[in-house]
Amino acid sequence: MKLNAKNVLRLISPILVFPVLYVPYGLLNSKVLVDWLGCGCPVIKVNASGEMIQNSFNANDFTRIFWFIIAVGVTVLSWFLSKNILKKKWVRVLYTAGMFGVSLFVMCWFVRSMMWC
Repeated sequence: MKLNAKNVLRLISPILVFPVLYVPYGLLNSKVLVDWLGCGCPVIKVNASGEMIQNSFNANDFTRIFWFIIAVGVTVLSWFLSKNILKKKWVRVLYTAGMFGVSLFVMCWFVRSMMWC
């Protein structure tokens, strides 16, 4: 199949999941997740026996996991979309690897922008 503008847009479309989810997840993060899991600020507490306890899982960790799952989902979606458009397997693999790289870059950028403390 020939690569025309419609097919190029179809190949690029999975990456649009990131900006579509950015605002809703940001609101969920600030309104729910931080209250539920706590922020990433180092909070050191002392238990009854005098040992220091740190909060081990917080909203920052949840954010990393969420955006990584989205990056993997975008990559899988990209692979399936490429089967209908790109006929050579090495081109599909190269495209999918590129989409995974772009997804990881966007994921890291979004995680850094949503960090607490």
